[in-house]
Amino acid sequence: MQLLTDGLVFIMKKFYQPLFLSVAFLFSVSPVSALVLSLEDWIFNIDGGISEAFNGDALPAQGNLVDGLGTYSLSVTGQGAHNVIGFFDFEMYEDTNTFFNESASVHGAAAAGQSWEVDEPGYVFGDIVDNVFISSLQNHNAVTAGLEDDVSFAMGWDFNLLDTETATIDFVFTDILPTVGFYITQLDPDLGESFNFYSTLTIDDSVVAVSEPSTMSLLMIVGMLLVGKSVVRRFANEK
Repeated sequence: MQLLTDGLVFIMKKFYQPLFLSVAFLFSVSPVSALVLSLEDWIFNIDGGISEAFNGDALPAQGNLVDGLGTYSLSVTGQGAHNVIGFFDFEMYEDTNTFFNESASVHGAAAAGQSWEVDEPGYVFGDIVDNVFISSLQNHNAVTAGLEDDVSFAMGWDFNLLDTETATIDFVFTDILPTVGFYITQLDPDLGESFNFYSTLTIDDSVVAVSEPSTMSLLMIVGMLLVGKSVVRRFANEK
């Protein structure tokens, strides 16, 4: 009986140890409860003016990201044509399984005046940073599933303003499925984790429009003038 038991133990160790090790590995790299993101670099091109984290420039946008998620918002004024681009290089679970195992997918159709690009950030083959600098995003995803690498992405807007208008551009990073028409998803396929990126453009006019008086209002004004004129004439006759 002891020989049989020892034999079974030997067989389990000999032939099933790789399976046990594989299961143990899967459990060891299972994702934690919170998404682990780090913003490696950002670049803003605002009408040809470049601000870049890598150079130690001040962030030209408002907002603070919490664990990599949140919104950067900036405003633009001035009559005429404008171009604004935001570039971002996020790493997902970099300490767990490196940064070059990720891919991106693109969803929906870009809005009028909206441009975008997904690419390796230029350390190996990507030209996205060059395109951000020259305001010429390619509307192309070079890091799709099957071509995993270091994902970076950018979105831009071309728009025109009147002298009384202000444009607000938001760059949003969220782990919630967006309801906007166009967004980009960055995926860590080894851990099955992802987050989404989208941008919105809002243009507001600082001049409050004064509504024209309605027909009824005009009739009331004319009536009051006629009554007043009649009263003045009667008062003059009595004197």
